[in-house]
Amino acid sequence: MHRRGGTGVGQIVGTFDSGAKPDHPDLAGKFPHVCAMGDCDDGRPNVVYPSPRFDTDGHGTNVNGVIAARRNGVGVFGIAYGARIASFGNTAPSDTWDGVFDEQIARGFDWMRSLGVRVTNCSWSRTRPWTREGEERNHLTASVVRGMMAHTLRAVDSYVAAGGVVVWAAGNERGLHPNLESMVPRYFQDLEKGWLAVVAVGPSGRIASFSNFCGDAADWCIAAPGGEVVTTDLDGSWSTTSGTSIAAPYVAAGLAALKSMFPNLTYHQLRAHVLATADRRSPYDDRRIYGSGRLDLDAASRSLAARDFVDDVDD
Repeated sequence: MHRRGGTGVGQIVGTFDSGAKPDHPDLAGKFPHVCAMGDCDDGRPNVVYPSPRFDTDGHGTNVNGVIAARRNGVGVFGIAYGARIASFGNTAPSDTWDGVFDEQIARGFDWMRSLGVRVTNCSWSRTRPWTREGEERNHLTASVVRGMMAHTLRAVDSYVAAGGVVVWAAGNERGLHPNLESMVPRYFQDLEKGWLAVVAVGPSGRIASFSNFCGDAADWCIAAPGGEVVTTDLDGSWSTTSGTSIAAPYVAAGLAALKSMFPNLTYHQLRAHVLATADRRSPYDDRRIYGSGRLDLDAASRSLAARDFVDDVDD
């Protein structure tokens, strides 16, 4: 893909994470927009949940490096190494959806939409793996899900309607299904065209030992590298890390890289094409685990490059 010109140049990828690290040598100049819950670069005051605009725990730096670490001959470079990043810090002091968190995440999606950012990575979750039994036991319906994250659902509905794609890490609990955030299209089908759940493939080439499976999200789920990946580190160097948090930005960045090659295609069209061209050879033909298969950016870029502009890709 890179040899064909898929570098992400001209694209901005959104990230909801632990903040930016603009002084890392591989990330310098990569953050035209930096925001956090209640503390944005548009002058709005930091009034609740004082999340850092700049990374304090390293997770955001790991994720941002996978996306856009520059190709400078030092360390590593990102999947969309020519892209830039709009960083929204969303560290909060609890592990549940509540009113303030919901409002601030909605604010972040509205901010991304206002900037023209049309692919956003979410390598986090406030829930545990979804199960069919839990859905029945807790009477989990669209109304209940909307009650949990009403502001966010309003914002992502507008974001997807504007052509945006949200990429979610499926979770690291070895569950048979992803976490609830990844499962949202089960309850709100109109969001599926702008939704992706990502499970992690380990160094063996098979599902990582920690990763949730695609399960009932198979139609909008894909696998990507997420085990022992070298990326940018908070201390200014590079380190090896693992998780679906690392697999998700492979996919978000892959979409941005393809967009730089084919600017006439929408992110919705590119999302559909990435799912259609995923590697489904064994073991990736097991939809229960891998959904649409393993991310194959070579195949996606090759098949698009071999055709005239792709007016027939489903939107």
